[in-house]
Amino acid sequence: YQRRVRGSLSLFLFYVTILNVLHIFVLDVNMTPPYPSHQTELHPKQARLTNVVMPFHSRQLLGVIHNLESWKHFPPCHLAEDDTPIQANSTVDPFFLKHDLPAGLLGRNVTFTFFVSSEEDPELEHRLMSAFHTLPSKIQKCFREVNVRFCQLTGSDDGYFTGSRKMFENMLNGGLDLIEPYYVLYIEPDCLPVRRNWMMILDAITRWPTSPFWIKGSIFRGNGQAIEDRQVHNLFHINGNAIYNLADPSFRHFYFDVMRPYVTKHYGDEAYDTDIFKFLLNLDNWDSARQVAHKFQFTDAIQNMWHSEYSITDLKGHSDETVLVHSGTPNP
Repeated sequence: YQRRVRGSLSLFLFYVTILNVLHIFVLDVNMTPPYPSHQTELHPKQARLTNVVMPFHSRQLLGVIHNLESWKHFPPCHLAEDDTPIQANSTVDPFFLKHDLPAGLLGRNVTFTFFVSSEEDPELEHRLMSAFHTLPSKIQKCFREVNVRFCQLTGSDDGYFTGSRKMFENMLNGGLDLIEPYYVLYIEPDCLPVRRNWMMILDAITRWPTSPFWIKGSIFRGNGQAIEDRQVHNLFHINGNAIYNLADPSFRHFYFDVMRPYVTKHYGDEAYDTDIFKFLLNLDNWDSARQVAHKFQFTDAIQNMWHSEYSITDLKGHSDETVLVHSGTPNP
């Protein structure tokens, strides 16, 4: 009997030891989850700006038209009426001369999409297309195609935070039917150009040998007093007006399968741009975040001046890359 008890006790202790080892292993895996690698057929040397998408609510129509009108003063690209590529001795933005870039090859074959939050509206679609086609032909030629897409949002889904997030996620999930998108510039109507050839410069900063990224955009660059809620994700996030990599499925995996469930559970669903940095800047997610931190790049090209005054002259004087400014009030 004692021999059986000792044998049973030994077996019990053996199983406890095994379970403890497994428990330690499970805890370790849960504390430091490896970030899965999604192999793709991406070719960095083929990277370029393929699309410009402008999301907005129908109430922002006048802002959209104002944005298009600003292109007359700051054209997206340098393209002659006869479609002749820029010559080396022509008047070229100094950005291209300084960086020795083939300006004539930049900012071509880009599709522009008006992205409306609401249900389909033929009259609104007609007004948008008419506004685009009243632009000078050399500006229209900067784009290979222009179209209008509707997100079909209604009711509370069409609110500020929820609607903006759903529209962004719709684009990220392929809802816009963009044809072979690579890098996509996503700009709201109040993100305005301040330099000529802005689309060419944004195209240039996506191309080889630029390090591949998922998001490239602006940290808050305005008056620090404008941000009342001074949480770290509000101070250090990349504003939603940015360039996004829609060619890399790993970005969609990170957003929908890694970041979104965590943020929904711990914070709820709010602004999609700050939500990303709620995940990245939380110490609980450090091991996952450090593996993808390099995919989120800050740039001078887009400047988030939300609720702030700014001088266009000063902005351009500080960086020859600054081409777009989001929100704020220009004070030359």
